[in-house]
Amino acid sequence: MKVVNTPQVQAQIERNKRFLERTELYNYPAYVDGEYYYHVAYWKWGKKDAVGYLVLRPDGEVVRRKEAEPVVKLFLVHAHAGRKIKNNLAIDKDKPIEMYEQKYEFLRALLPSYQDKMDTVLRQDAEKLIDICKTMMESRDQLRAIYDRGMDLLNQFFARNYVIAGEETALRDVLFESDYILYDRIRKQVLIKDSVDRLYQFFQSNRVELDRVQEQKRKKLSDLLSVYKDKTLRNIADESVKSFETHTTGKHESFHTVEQLREAHEKLNRTILENGLMDKLRNP
Repeated sequence: MKVVNTPQVQAQIERNKRFLERTELYNYPAYVDGEYYYHVAYWKWGKKDAVGYLVLRPDGEVVRRKEAEPVVKLFLVHAHAGRKIKNNLAIDKDKPIEMYEQKYEFLRALLPSYQDKMDTVLRQDAEKLIDICKTMMESRDQLRAIYDRGMDLLNQFFARNYVIAGEETALRDVLFESDYILYDRIRKQVLIKDSVDRLYQFFQSNRVELDRVQEQKRKKLSDLLSVYKDKTLRNIADESVKSFETHTTGKHESFHTVEQLREAHEKLNRTILENGLMDKLRNP
């Protein structure tokens, strides 16, 4: 459906505009309970976020606040989720994982020759690293499948050109699933820092008789593990996990399932919408 900025619509937009504000009439409506709604955002020059919202019917009637609240939530959540899928997830799904594929290949190739020199702790360390590599390799396909699902939803929206109730929930589920995968794989890497240190030291100091190909793999594995030990990269990973775990409550909250993540973020989003964004709604 096409949004038409009629004189009646523009008059209401201007009536609710404040000093030094610019306006944005969304180029698609929402369809809720058999009714179409337009959405207007008001922006202050120099401000990053909108300072006001208005919901009205295609004929220019400004609806009552109680009717407008679920509609503006639908618009805002849908737009936010769509941007994250098209921008963030589109990049995350294709981030390179070759280093993990190589570590997986080299470590599995070398273990038979080194097993006798490894104690129980080192064997467990090797298993943990292999598990991380498998997680990274599998997660790329998972993220691509999730992204495809999200884009399918967005393409359906683009084809009809209006938002429908419930669509934003499906888009947010895409983000919850992808965000959990991204968080979980970084968290696992942070948790095995000591294992990486021990494995690096082990393959540097313990030499066994290897053929030329195997020796090259040992050197390459050592080089890859040395990168894994880089303090700057470790600090970035630590801060990333800390930021993710403190985002919802301000204190550390580890997540072990998508459901836990969804519950925490839905609670935060309700607080933001009810205590912050709804104050910007200009419907009477």
